[in-house]
Amino acid sequence: MAFYPTGSPFSRLLVFLSAILTPIYFIILISRSPIELSFLDAFFKYFAMPLTFSFPWLLFIYINRNTLAATLDEIKSATSILPLRWKIFYGINAIFILLFFVFPLISPPLAVFTAVILAVRITRKSKFVLERSEKTPFLISFILAIAFASIPSYFLLLFLPAYSIMFSWILDAWWDNLFLIYDLSIWIVNSLAIGSLIWLIYTGAAEYEARIYGWRKTEVPVNLIRLVQFLFFLFLAFIGLPLPRHPLFKEIYEKYSLPIFASAEQILSAINILCLIIVCFVILTSLIRGLKKVEYRGPFIGYLFAAGFLIIDIFWRFNKHLITLSIISASIMFFLIFIYCFESVKKEIEG
Repeated sequence: MAFYPTGSPFSRLLVFLSAILTPIYFIILISRSPIELSFLDAFFKYFAMPLTFSFPWLLFIYINRNTLAATLDEIKSATSILPLRWKIFYGINAIFILLFFVFPLISPPLAVFTAVILAVRITRKSKFVLERSEKTPFLISFILAIAFASIPSYFLLLFLPAYSIMFSWILDAWWDNLFLIYDLSIWIVNSLAIGSLIWLIYTGAAEYEARIYGWRKTEVPVNLIRLVQFLFFLFLAFIGLPLPRHPLFKEIYEKYSLPIFASAEQILSAINILCLIIVCFVILTSLIRGLKKVEYRGPFIGYLFAAGFLIIDIFWRFNKHLITLSIISASIMFFLIFIYCFESVKKEIEG
């Protein structure tokens, strides 16, 4: 039977990169943790422990490489209805929570569990063991499981207490930059909105020329649009970074006597409303005139997730102190989207 890879080239590239970045992530994480070893410190921190914690994830990626690639495309389709600012803000925070609060806590015990399962599977696949009595396979599996799990268990006992020391300053760093991430996501979306308006103007002009003259002279200046988007983002960042909710940048601006707009918050609020109107206008115009084809495969599940994110977004806006709970809820939503898409793709591939 011929093999046909699933997923787009970009999604397969992401799966490949995830396999490469997984051990690198654990090398950085473990090397930064205050683990004290009396011997072979470099060997354990930069090779043995990262490889042990990476092994379950690398095994999962290898076994499900085609399913994961197709899952990424399915996630893109399922979340196509979500506003970009939600994807950026909640997506970045979901990745942060996954990398610094989930992976470090579940990877050590998962490595122990994987070692035990691997020992049992090796025993069951061994012809030598299967030819023995009924009691021997269990005994050999037990001995082999202890041998395989001894090293991951030792690393678990070393790493988790050390990570508990890191946990507090990671949590503080995340909280200090939470609103900065949100503002950056809004500024990116607003810049893209300006670019989409320029794209609409040029595309409309080209369509008019094609209808009147039978040929198109106007071409969309892609590089110019990207430049305008980048400059507009810099403008928003310049007036937005010294706001009171970003004290570090406020101090830098004051130190170097950079101009700080007294009405910066009002300007940004007006721009947010204007860009929201632009986005709605561009989408409606594109749909009506057929300038942009929108393909969407799963409207029900997409609208369901969109409703969930809308509730989460409204929830914390009424009380800023609830933003942490809202972000955790949004991260769980992304996790559920992944599970749903992964299972859907897996059933489709398996037939």
